[in-house]
Amino acid sequence: SSHSNVRPGDGLLPAWEESAYMAYSQEHGFSPEGQMSSGTTIGLLYDTRDNGINPQRGWLASSAYRTFYKGFLGGDSSWQELYLDLRTYRKITADGRHRLAFWAMSDLVTNGTAPYFDLPTTGGDGRSARGYSEGRYRGNHLAYGEVEYRGTLTSNGLLGMVAFVNTTTIDNAVAGQKLFE
Repeated sequence: SSHSNVRPGDGLLPAWEESAYMAYSQEHGFSPEGQMSSGTTIGLLYDTRDNGINPQRGWLASSAYRTFYKGFLGGDSSWQELYLDLRTYRKITADGRHRLAFWAMSDLVTNGTAPYFDLPTTGGDGRSARGYSEGRYRGNHLAYGEVEYRGTLTSNGLLGMVAFVNTTTIDNAVAGQKLFE
């Protein structure tokens, strides 16, 4: 991934100089004007869900191991990342109109130093950490869990409702906080 032309908006220079991005970049020797990661990925996927958009049953298990190399296609550092994703769905009622969805996800920098914008972050996948803005929290290790109730309101299933509870934990090496603290 490439993040270039990174700079503050008009009139934001004082806050920019004290931002987490600037502190992280300076501490780890990254250029604040832009950062890049280049490398390889190997992934595994097991998917028995009956529908990828609105599954009624089945499992999804996914993993990806990514290695990034300093100097490879302009990469700024060498580091590795492990991404794990597990989902399943269970009926509450016999007709399946009411069910629970379970989701566990983890994104871990396993070695090296990732550029700031490549660190695991809340909402980085576009769906997790509902209730928090994308990038609100970021760190080397992230774990996420969610339980979602799904129910249909009409007999044809056109209208439904969803209620969910989730939790996110991210470590913070600067503050000395570990995952789950």
